[in-house]
Amino acid sequence: MGSDPGPGTATSTRWPGRRTGPLTDGLFVQASTKDLPDVAELSGREGSGLVLTGPDALDGALAALEHYKIARPVLVDRRRYATDKRVRGTEPFCQRWLRKQRQLGTAAVLTDSGYIGQGDLAALTAVLGQTARYIDREGTPAGGVWAVLPLHRRWLREDRSLLIAQIKAYGVPVALVLEHEADPLGTRVAVEGLVEVLDGPVPTALLSTDVSALGALAYGAVWTAVGMRSSLRHLYPVTPFKRHGSPSALLDPVLTITSIAKILRVYADASDELIWRCPCPVCEGRELAWLGTIPPGMVAAEAGRHTLAALLERREELAWLSPGERRRIWWHFRCSDALWLYDALGLVDRYQWQKPGFLKSWLALHP
Repeated sequence: MGSDPGPGTATSTRWPGRRTGPLTDGLFVQASTKDLPDVAELSGREGSGLVLTGPDALDGALAALEHYKIARPVLVDRRRYATDKRVRGTEPFCQRWLRKQRQLGTAAVLTDSGYIGQGDLAALTAVLGQTARYIDREGTPAGGVWAVLPLHRRWLREDRSLLIAQIKAYGVPVALVLEHEADPLGTRVAVEGLVEVLDGPVPTALLSTDVSALGALAYGAVWTAVGMRSSLRHLYPVTPFKRHGSPSALLDPVLTITSIAKILRVYADASDELIWRCPCPVCEGRELAWLGTIPPGMVAAEAGRHTLAALLERREELAWLSPGERRRIWWHFRCSDALWLYDALGLVDRYQWQKPGFLKSWLALHP
């Protein structure tokens, strides 16, 4: 395995320093290879890109680059940390997996890390240490080598200081994957933890996320990736039962991804409200209720495409602003506007919706 670089020995050569490169400010589509035909066009948009996910992601990346000719960044996430067959972060990286990414010409190399559980310092240092040794041995490609950190929720909360200290010590770029059964950033302490990591000197990205991608970019994430389907919008804890989620979509004015069934129930009672007309490139000005008129087998894919297209429109607004305070203020007001609309539309009182914890948590930060 070679000697561990250890805390305090990280060098600047582990990050190419191209903060204005193609990854910067990206809001990428995270999808399985089977969804590639549905997301190829979206992935080629300005500010977008593609993170293909799963054990066949290398094959998907080859198709994305050679068949679909996607000119935006293409990355691969093996996702060994997910499902009931997840491996622990102490497992060695697959050298073939890392090598093939370079051979394919992906925009950066993502490690095939295992899961970093509650208090599992050995797993955390194994992932960071392996990444540092790989960079020192093989060099740094243009987009960098990113240590994928699939984290138990405590790492952004009670164990935040330890996490930040280790990230800083090894000095390798990190891509966080946050575990939670519902909303990893649904509490103020979790958002504060993420922001503290983003404030550090080490480049940080956020994989497998949702609307909070915008908040992460506003607070300094180099890039983010939003799941095409709900299963890729955060890391679900291992449970003895199988999850069966219904198709969900972004109701953009309130910055909320929720089930289409819930959206249609409110629409049936308040169809005259302007919030239903969506200008995103997928909806093209149609009312969002169109998702309830298409064949059931198409709903999840079309809802995912709408969600990503609308978030990319929001990302474009953000990208016009200078990094730092102006972006944070922009995000603060977007959260405030969304929560105000919850009250104005009676979504809580009349329809028993709950205001998303992540909106309240981001809003609680001083921009």
